[in-house]
Amino acid sequence: MLPIFPIILAVLITTSNATENLTVVMALSEPYLMLKDYDGQLSSEYEGFSVDLLKELEQELGVSMTIKVVDIYGVYQESLQKWTGMVGEVADGSADMAIADLTVTEVRDKAIDFSIPFMTGGITILSKKRIYYGMNISFLDPFLTEVWLIIAVSYLILGIVYIVLKIIKKKKEKSEENKISVISLPILKITTIIFTIFLACFYSANLSNVLASRPVADERPIWSVDDLATQNTIKYGAVKGGSTMAFFKESDMDVYQRLWSFMDTNSDSNMNSNKEGIEKVRNENGKYAFLMESRSAEYVTERKCDLETVGGLLNEFHYAIGLPLNSEYRKPVNQAILKFKSSGIMKKLEKKWWKQKRGGGACSDWIPQGSFEQLNLANIAGVFWMLLTGFIMIVLAIGLEVCLANLGA
Repeated sequence: MLPIFPIILAVLITTSNATENLTVVMALSEPYLMLKDYDGQLSSEYEGFSVDLLKELEQELGVSMTIKVVDIYGVYQESLQKWTGMVGEVADGSADMAIADLTVTEVRDKAIDFSIPFMTGGITILSKKRIYYGMNISFLDPFLTEVWLIIAVSYLILGIVYIVLKIIKKKKEKSEENKISVISLPILKITTIIFTIFLACFYSANLSNVLASRPVADERPIWSVDDLATQNTIKYGAVKGGSTMAFFKESDMDVYQRLWSFMDTNSDSNMNSNKEGIEKVRNENGKYAFLMESRSAEYVTERKCDLETVGGLLNEFHYAIGLPLNSEYRKPVNQAILKFKSSGIMKKLEKKWWKQKRGGGACSDWIPQGSFEQLNLANIAGVFWMLLTGFIMIVLAIGLEVCLANLGA
């Protein structure tokens, strides 16, 4: 007869020591959840801010987590009396957690519980970047400051050499015995003329680029949400059915209601995703603006250098982890997030995915197409080599004059 009690005890111990596996629902959204890129080839594996946050939570909570990807964040369907997307998965118990750029809203908070926020943001305006330059000393823009300084020093030296040679010439003219001509002075004049002509050519050529690249003052008619609402030349929109559009629909502020009225009337201006909106802003060349969440906009402008945000934040919201109502993991998750914030882990993850990975930092030294680039010393080095050659010829000419004068004596 088998020893039943030891077997039951072993099963209970094994079960208690088994790591619990949780289902975590996410949605593809840069930089939160993305397919891994191997030299341009996308794989079936995932990476991103949400994936790294999930790994930190696994280690902190002592559980394993499985990612389940859905298409949308979640909207409430009145006809079916239920939620869709991530919110729906968590609300009906199909998922234990939702880790994404999931905005905490009043209506969502009735269907699911939220952790304490792990990130804050707001709605901002994404537009095509415009380059403006100061007008007060624009005539100096063709050359860098260091080039202007070297040019000034060069002319100072030319002036000193000219004065010295003029003095030498006058002394020789007074001497009746020495009839040797001064050939170094004509060489200096020719060198100075050629040097000036080349500099003028470089300057005038780049000055035309400066003037051509300078936008007119009214080239961008929007600097704020009020400008956007009161103009009719630039179209604008948001993601259809998203929290950004819901914000304008539910707001009682007059300016936001005007924006909502336009977006509701012009449905073709609203996009199915952030990606579509971003591409439309780039392709419309200043004739379209996209209203989107600031954290996603920061990621975009860090990599797509022809885009920028204007108008600041229109509101403030919080991203948090979604959990089923009365979830046993709400308190442990809150404690973990607090720990990640205080220890710097959250900031480290933000820097990794916003500033470093996937092309982060690409816009730090970006020069917009069609704009000008100030000429540096390397660009016009040939002119100064020519000037140096002229000085060498002058020195040789002075040496020759001295030798001829000594022979004549």
